[in-house]
Amino acid sequence: RNVNWKMRKIITFLGATLIKDREGNLVKTSYLHTGKIYPGSVFPEALRQFTSYDKMLVFVTEKAREVTWPQLEGLNDKRIIPIDIPTGNTTEELWELFGIILGQVDEGDCVIFDITQGLRSTPFLMFLFASFLKIARNVSIEAIYYGAFELGKDRPAPVVDLSDFVTMLDWLTATDQFTQTGNAGRLADL
Repeated sequence: RNVNWKMRKIITFLGATLIKDREGNLVKTSYLHTGKIYPGSVFPEALRQFTSYDKMLVFVTEKAREVTWPQLEGLNDKRIIPIDIPTGNTTEELWELFGIILGQVDEGDCVIFDITQGLRSTPFLMFLFASFLKIARNVSIEAIYYGAFELGKDRPAPVVDLSDFVTMLDWLTATDQFTQTGNAGRLADL
């Protein structure tokens, strides 16, 4: 663990529905990560089993707090903290979400993003937020995980790490600096 990190935080979202079978029983999913299988009715249950962290910040809408939050609350882990957010129906609410996330991440933190649940705009926004935090707050982005539930019907759902794609924004910034100034230093570093 990097001793320079202030804190290692997971930023995750909960959707507002739980998957149930025809009899109304909660569907448990198994997630496959680095060759090992981890169970969970919501992905953060599995994520906490293969990731070390100081805090898991669980962003929940009012409905998600009611429907899916009890799955994590029942784990009785004081490091798992619900954070209330708006639904994200408007641009203003999305800016509010950005502000709420900024309020939870400190300079020098190490962050792991989980983009499995939430609105369809969540993955796009998290990549932008990750890039901003990396540059503006000197945050280390350790991973951006997606638990591919839909691929796990007859087998464990794969866990995909998308964090390498955050470097695309680094390449864009460095390329822009080069084309604007002729300075290829950042581009050469990449």
